[in-house]
Amino acid sequence: MTDLNYGDLMDLYGQLRADYSQRNGEYDLSRQRVAGVLWDADTNPAPVNRYSLSVNYLRPIVEKHVQLLVGRQPAIQVMPVGVSLEQREHAEKLEGVLYGIWDRSDAQGLFQRVAWDSAVLRRGLIYY
Repeated sequence: MTDLNYGDLMDLYGQLRADYSQRNGEYDLSRQRVAGVLWDADTNPAPVNRYSLSVNYLRPIVEKHVQLLVGRQPAIQVMPVGVSLEQREHAEKLEGVLYGIWDRSDAQGLFQRVAWDSAVLRRGLIYY
């Protein structure tokens, strides 16, 4: 394995940014369209800056897609290893821990951002 110095690492960083710059530009444009920015300097039809009514059908479709994917908290169930009272209480405590992790990690918000980006950007999954 070769050793990388700072210059090599920065060159690699620049190469990766250049390789994905077009994709990132397309992502930004998609996010703008869903947010309601439908016209820009290149796509604004003549006469420029005229009054117009544009219906944005993208946002409700994306929001419905996200709502269907992550509209509610999952039901977490831990099965006790036995039937004794102690084993059932232990399973209930583990469920409480898992629900606590769900709440504290903002998993719902993360899943909503992933679902929104996958709908807007027409990609399977965007990592956060």
